[in-house]
Amino acid sequence: DGSWTHRGGVLEWTLLWDLYLKYLGDGDRWLAYESLRDGLTARGRRWDMWALLTGDQMVQLLEGAPLTPASIISNLEFKPNYGYDVQIQAFKNALERFSSDELSSFLRFSTGIGKLPASRRFPAGQKLTIRFMPDNLDRLPSAHTCFWTVDLPPYEDPEDLASKLRLAIAAPQPFALS
Repeated sequence: DGSWTHRGGVLEWTLLWDLYLKYLGDGDRWLAYESLRDGLTARGRRWDMWALLTGDQMVQLLEGAPLTPASIISNLEFKPNYGYDVQIQAFKNALERFSSDELSSFLRFSTGIGKLPASRRFPAGQKLTIRFMPDNLDRLPSAHTCFWTVDLPPYEDPEDLASKLRLAIAAPQPFALS
């Protein structure tokens, strides 16, 4: 209904989530939510879809895909994508060692959204950009959630990259949608 609620110190951004689904989260997903609301009808035709979906499938449709390193890595693009082969591989290796909660925190840190849609792809084929910036190697990675970009120095040590990425995503974030 678009109302703001306050529960246990956490604001539920229902209206913003609805806007995300309608304008950013892929039209098919919005249609699925509207269909669910209307008793699983689509464009005026009644479909008996409940019998076709298992409980796990319904949960995945409503909550998004389970987060795995592969599902996150497939949604990344690296810039520049040349000359940083060691850092690109170290970044992928770091994500492969992240737990599901850490992957969610990484997504929230970098995009403001802690889950992937059920399709396991960002809307309209959008990618999360990882930019290697010539910078002080003591700096933590930084994110630009409006542009879905993470800037990080070209760390030379894979363990250093993983450690600093974990520190960055664990820091309190000023804004999040989900």
